Amino acid sequence: MLLALMIITVFFVGFLVGCTGMGGIILIPALVYFLSLSTHVAMGTALFSFFFSTILSSYLYIRLGHMNWKDTIPICLGGLPFAYLGAVTKAHMQAPYLNLVLALLILLAGSLVFRPIKGKHYAFMERTSPWRNRTLLLVGAGVSFIAGMTGAGGPVLSTPLMIALGIAPITAIAAGQVYSIVVSFSGSLGNLQYGAIDFIVGAWIVVVQMLGILLGVYMANRMNTEKLRILVAWVCVATGTFIFVNAVIGVVGLWRV
Repeated sequence: MLLALMIITVFFVGFLVGCTGMGGIILIPALVYFLSLSTHVAMGTALFSFFFSTILSSYLYIRLGHMNWKDTIPICLGGLPFAYLGAVTKAHMQAPYLNLVLALLILLAGSLVFRPIKGKHYAFMERTSPWRNRTLLLVGAGVSFIAGMTGAGGPVLSTPLMIALGIAPITAIAAGQVYSIVVSFSGSLGNLQYGAIDFIVGAWIVVVQMLGILLGVYMANRMNTEKLRILVAWVCVATGTFIFVNAVIGVVGLWRV
């Protein structure tokens, strides 16, 4: 029963990623509660799976002509070393604290989906500004560290931040997929070092995710994406709240020891 729920969840995650560019973060609590993986291994396994699934979604976005490499390359370069550092940091943190960070990240993601950040005009983000690439490098570095520490993948924060800086939503979503490849690769190196990847579970969830992504991309222009966006937001809020409550209980338990 739990395995069937896990398969459905993984397919749903792939579907959300294909439609909206987000949703991968839901995979981590599913691995913990449906397959009984430890928090560290669940985060590492999820991040490992994103490397392969976002190669597919990146290819699809490139094929559709939505990739802007001038924005994508700086954020990827900024993120390359820091996901590894985040994964190493995670290895030295206790599970309740990791769950607390993860819960807050999921709740933040849900709030950003409920109330999307609108792109504004900033002088430092003009094409001719020397600060544009530096800003994208900093965004890439900061988000990558958090992604490596939580297994979130990257687009859950990089996409809304890029939109907030004035980058077109479709460009931000496309860039987030390529960025996720870089973050997943770097973070997985750190997780591999500490044995925090279940390769057997990772292998089959990659396949199921890819099937979901293919359907999601196909359906993206054939369904009411506004309703889907609201669904993603509610799933994030419900999941984040559940993890937050359990994380707080776990942290209190550590303090009492």
